[in-house]
Amino acid sequence: MSIKSFIEQNQIVAVAAAVVALLLGGFLIVRGMQGETSAVLVPKWAYDLNTGTIMVAAPAQLAPFDTDSGTFSYPGMATRGAGVDAHIYTCGDPSQVKEGMTAEDLQGVDARLVFVTRYTDAAVDALLVPPDAAGNENVDVEARLMSSLAGDKWVPSMSPPAFGLREKAIAKCDSGDYPMVVEP
Repeated sequence: MSIKSFIEQNQIVAVAAAVVALLLGGFLIVRGMQGETSAVLVPKWAYDLNTGTIMVAAPAQLAPFDTDSGTFSYPGMATRGAGVDAHIYTCGDPSQVKEGMTAEDLQGVDARLVFVTRYTDAAVDALLVPPDAAGNENVDVEARLMSSLAGDKWVPSMSPPAFGLREKAIAKCDSGDYPMVVEP
């Protein structure tokens, strides 16, 4: 008996199973948003534009954020903290990536850091204000900017120059495989 014919002959059972699956899925989603096991609480890699080193940052830190190295002068934007989000890829062992490494150090362990990201000034300001009564965040889709590690030119994350930076980061490894994203 095929699944289609079973469903046609047992519509009540099929509807009940769908409702149970939907409720279970909703429960798991809500549960996943709570507590310390939530994916939202996973630390992220960050990069200090002043020191050129990577660090682990709390997931709630909005880039750019303050670091011990002081502020950074973002061209055409407000001077803010030097901490930005780092996107690290590896063709080797992800456990070899450690805090305090530079881009050159990462190359030594077959990892790469080609670009960093941050929010626009307007997005940072909007995200620091609680949502309105309707829950609207008022954050533009193009709220993320991307740059090379120099931090001297920031482009929208969905622009052709940004795609060029991503291409370099995810270029195939010598083995012919694609690199893995490295999480702290």
